[in-house]
Amino acid sequence: MRNWYWLAALCLVMACSEEKTDLSGNTPLKINDFNKVFKTVSLPINISDTNLNKVRDTLEIGAKALAQFVPDSVVEKIIPAKDQKAILYPLLKIEKETEYYLMLNVHHPKKDQIAVVVFSKKNAYLDYKIINSKKTLLKPWQKWIYDYNNKNKVDLSLFKIIPEVNHISKHDEFYEEQKYISTILHNSIDVGLKKYYDVYPRSEKNIKSKEKFSKLLKYYPGSFIPPHADHGITSRTISSILYLNDNYSGGELYFPYFDILLKPNAGSVIFFPSNFMYVHEVKEITSGIRYSFPNWFHNLEKQLLPENPNSKSEAWNLVEHTK
Repeated sequence: MRNWYWLAALCLVMACSEEKTDLSGNTPLKINDFNKVFKTVSLPINISDTNLNKVRDTLEIGAKALAQFVPDSVVEKIIPAKDQKAILYPLLKIEKETEYYLMLNVHHPKKDQIAVVVFSKKNAYLDYKIINSKKTLLKPWQKWIYDYNNKNKVDLSLFKIIPEVNHISKHDEFYEEQKYISTILHNSIDVGLKKYYDVYPRSEKNIKSKEKFSKLLKYYPGSFIPPHADHGITSRTISSILYLNDNYSGGELYFPYFDILLKPNAGSVIFFPSNFMYVHEVKEITSGIRYSFPNWFHNLEKQLLPENPNSKSEAWNLVEHTK
């Protein structure tokens, strides 16, 4: 009989160990148990509308459970009491040296939001932010592909779209951050253009517009740009490149027709005509990361742009339509 008692006791222990954490909030909850339902990940991460369903857990978190660790006023902003159809799902946990971040999916019938709640390492609440996943131009770095009609596409570098401030929707979740970055980069180009006009005053009469879809480029070891002219079948007239850093090897700008090799200092801006005489290339990066911000000025108000799928992203279209 003793063997049966031992087996019964073992089954009882196993049953207790498999008991799931009550996330409804109807019972007291320990924050360590609450944190366990969030999968710990490392940066960088990419959560888009298309993969949100795959990332989030199927467990539901009650507003009462969240309120045990977060002020009521914050819980009300994350999941308002009047929004009875909204559901909270645990997403991810990000650990940092002095704090950690819990990401929750606030699922509404017609939209999804991501709430980020910050705690200290001692589990004290610090801050929160709500991200509307469909209201920002920001995207992860995208591959800049050369020869779009070729099946053997070559990945040259990575890029992010940096629109001018007047093309950023004020409803964008990161409007202020993007405004700050866009202002610095575009103003630097515009200041340099005025100096270019001082040297070549006739050029000013030919410039009617500035290309809208400017890209911040990120070159990594092995990245390069082959010889090319910017004009092609476009209305580009003047090309410019703003250099954001210089702590890399390789990556020189080379003009083969003039045999000029340049590696500008960080903060420098280079201007040159976009025509076939100024064919140029970016030499292969051998070490470090190279950041640059190219731009083009057109001799037409209604610009002729290259047929380039990288020139206009889905994010741009989204904000253009919702402004």
